[in-house]
Amino acid sequence: MPMPELREVTGLDDADADRRYPVITGEYTGTPRWASRPVRVGAAVAKPTPVFTKLDESVVEEELRRLRGDDEGAGDGAA
Repeated sequence: MPMPELREVTGLDDADADRRYPVITGEYTGTPRWASRPVRVGAAVAKPTPVFTKLDESVVEEELRRLRGDDEGAGDGAA
């Protein structure tokens, strides 16, 4: 399966002609195009499952302390 690639392009119009910026693109001619398909009435639908796991507040606080550079009490349970 083809993978996307990052290409640097220049502006698309005269006002933007000297600006360069990255674009994610790729060669996808051999890949089937996405298309919507109607849902059949009565079709079985799988039970939804969470995409992410809810983090405990203590984990969030520990990460925020770590990102701030505040190591005091991190990891040893001390406050």
